[in-house]
Amino acid sequence: MGCDADFLLDALKEEEAKRLFERTVSDKVHHDPFKSMVDEALNKCAGLPFLIIAMANVFRDADFREWKDVLRQIEMSTNRGLSERINEMLQLSYNRFKGEDGKEVKSLLRLCVVYGVSKPSLENLVRYSVGTRLFREDSSMEEVRDRLSTLIQTLKASSFLLADEKDADVFKIHDLVRGFVASVASRDDPLLVLKNHDKSVIELPKDKLKSCTSVCFPYVDMEELPEELDCPEMRIFLLFANNESLKVPSSCFNSMRKLMVLHLSRVQLTRSPSPFQFLENLHTLCLNDCSLEDVAMISELKRLCVLSFANSKIQRLPKEIGQLVELRLLDLNHCSKLEMIEPGVLGSLMKLEELYMENSFDRWNAVEQTPPTNAGLIELNKLKNLYTLHVSILDPSVLPEDLNVEKLTKYQIRIGDVPRQRIRIGSSILELTLDPISDILQKGCIQTLLAKTDDLFLGGLNGIEQTICVLSQKGFSKLKHLQVKNSSSVHYVLQSPSDTEFKMLESLLLDNLINLEKICNNRISSNSFSALKIVRVENCNKMEVLFPLSLLRELPQLEEIRVVECHLMREIVEVDDSDKVELPNLRVLELRDLPNIKNFVTNGTAPSSSTSNDQVGPQIAFFNGQQVSIPSLESLTMVGLPNLEDIWTDESPLGLSSLQFLEVSRCKSLAKVINSRSLVKLRKLHTLNVEACVSVQEIFDLDGLGTSANIETFSELDTISISGLRSLRCIWNKNPCGIVRFHKLKQLEVSHCENLGFLFFPSMVQSLPQLRELEVRHCEKMEAIIIEDEGSRIETSETLVFSMLTNLWVVGLESLTCFSRRKCSQEAWSEDCLKSCYTTLFNQEVRNKRYVKILNITKIQ
Repeated sequence: MGCDADFLLDALKEEEAKRLFERTVSDKVHHDPFKSMVDEALNKCAGLPFLIIAMANVFRDADFREWKDVLRQIEMSTNRGLSERINEMLQLSYNRFKGEDGKEVKSLLRLCVVYGVSKPSLENLVRYSVGTRLFREDSSMEEVRDRLSTLIQTLKASSFLLADEKDADVFKIHDLVRGFVASVASRDDPLLVLKNHDKSVIELPKDKLKSCTSVCFPYVDMEELPEELDCPEMRIFLLFANNESLKVPSSCFNSMRKLMVLHLSRVQLTRSPSPFQFLENLHTLCLNDCSLEDVAMISELKRLCVLSFANSKIQRLPKEIGQLVELRLLDLNHCSKLEMIEPGVLGSLMKLEELYMENSFDRWNAVEQTPPTNAGLIELNKLKNLYTLHVSILDPSVLPEDLNVEKLTKYQIRIGDVPRQRIRIGSSILELTLDPISDILQKGCIQTLLAKTDDLFLGGLNGIEQTICVLSQKGFSKLKHLQVKNSSSVHYVLQSPSDTEFKMLESLLLDNLINLEKICNNRISSNSFSALKIVRVENCNKMEVLFPLSLLRELPQLEEIRVVECHLMREIVEVDDSDKVELPNLRVLELRDLPNIKNFVTNGTAPSSSTSNDQVGPQIAFFNGQQVSIPSLESLTMVGLPNLEDIWTDESPLGLSSLQFLEVSRCKSLAKVINSRSLVKLRKLHTLNVEACVSVQEIFDLDGLGTSANIETFSELDTISISGLRSLRCIWNKNPCGIVRFHKLKQLEVSHCENLGFLFFPSMVQSLPQLRELEVRHCEKMEAIIIEDEGSRIETSETLVFSMLTNLWVVGLESLTCFSRRKCSQEAWSEDCLKSCYTTLFNQEVRNKRYVKILNITKIQ
């Protein structure tokens, strides 16, 4: 329920530890007198990455005397346990936070610990920081966010917080740090973070609660709260309940007169009396995913700066909320039942800086409606400090002409019926779905937003506009992400000549533009798409070519191309003569359901090549390696390409050394997937999926590679999935022993290949030491999993072993008579052999064709 498990890091080997330390401290470690002290420092860290980085960060900016002093202090704690040594190291780092900045860093670190989870939410930390007055009281919300980000970087640099590997905006706090900080901070300000087994706060010692200043119940299964908690020193109270039926007694917080931050999640709040009536010092109140009978009771909290009802079941925002004149942040996100905001409430919140109403209230009154029955957008003009706005406007006609949006720096404004599942990337987002008679694009506020938006969605453009570039009178100088959908009037994105440039644009998504002919109708300036990284085109059925070569040459940053269901698309790149097509940074290429496409580049100019020695007539490969260069390609998906006959040429297959993922599906003319020349290149391939290619007879074409080649290929291949290949007769067309090795293959799935007679030669079994999952389903003509290769020199008495196999599925093999069509000597059953092999597999004939009985496989689950 949102609480991550604690995590520890394994010890590093000596060389790994040294490299990690040196990388953090930099060149200093190679110079005297520091060089002689590196091994001593590392020895104190016991190989723990966490400690190594922490110590390296201490040493990075320290002089020689400081190094000696730190090592001397650690030496004094060496005879203690590892946990004491860790705390000693952390204390040294902690003591380096000095002065006013150091005080703020320590306060933030304590706040992260109070939060009670290993991945704290940055947004919640902002709101708690405002509530606890962590920074100057007159700091704006934006200043708090900026300062918090700076402090988080400081804590990351000191190893108290860890960067997330996948998301730069996410950070983690190690359980060792949590324990240390809780211990240090509790000396002056006792805090309490309960675990799930502490299900009842009633059982906690009363004296402990009485002195406690902060408490957190992080996603616990709590059954009840006491009528009143005696916590007179409490400043922060956080409760994230798993049980939606948990009720808050009206007198629960009566003793907490000093409370500054209150966050309740998934609880029920009764109407009267208010549980907040004595919380005069409360600055931050978060009631997320709660059931509230009476929102008006919040109006008693006159000093409130942050108020959140996110995901809560409220239907009405009453006029009393307008009395919260100190409010700087109001969060109504995902309040799907909110249908009424009384007129004047929003306009009364004069200090409001941030207003969040995503997937929430959208029934705005028009300006001319009198008397007003609901809130009107024009009220926002009274909020002179408002710079962040997330709002939905279902009816575009209620948008005031003079809505003041100049001051907005962060916004998410949705107008019309915009798809809610759309992925939003930027900080200044405008989403417009228009109707044919709408004049909204002519309104001054929309023109202002278009000029400074970095993420733009456009839908329903069905008027006279044939190109996107004419929509903004001020251009798109800030635009990074553009998505255009369901717009029949659009013929081009950029029409030349034009003064408009998309010089900041990073992603371009075009969907269901039935009249789109080209991205650009003519040559463009070198700045127009110079930052473009992602192009996705879907359901654009008039498009025949994605890029002319002249445009492609202006896209040096291109990393991803996806083309889906464009029925007239005949090639991705249109070239003149035999020009070279180079995409040095392209990592992802996905082509789906393109019935007319035959080649990546223009068919008529691509040199012909035969892909098989015995093939009659020339066959054009989709990629001509002599004309197409994609050296960084990592993922290739080709689905629903009925004219695809061969993927790549033998002569020069693209430079495939970076390819990691390959999926080929529903390509009915394709006869083989990987040819002999490609085998040598695909050293990083880890996943191969082949499905419903009715003409494929073999997956790996090994012709052209002799057994003497002894090529170590597919060193990273982890997963092979083969399905629905009704013409498949073998996975590889000759015994791969001595040619191909699959040392890291862990998962092999084969299903619905009705003409496949076997899977392995005995020699192949020996080259699969890591195979853990083997699944064979509904291959009607398969008589054996393993068959003897007549040319093999492997002795038949040798036991075949899948030593790592843990999962085996054999289903619907109607012709199966045995696992291994070879004779095994009785020696294979010896006790010594069983002990050394762990698992003896495929050594018994299967007499019942309806199921398989497996003997002597101790790891099968």
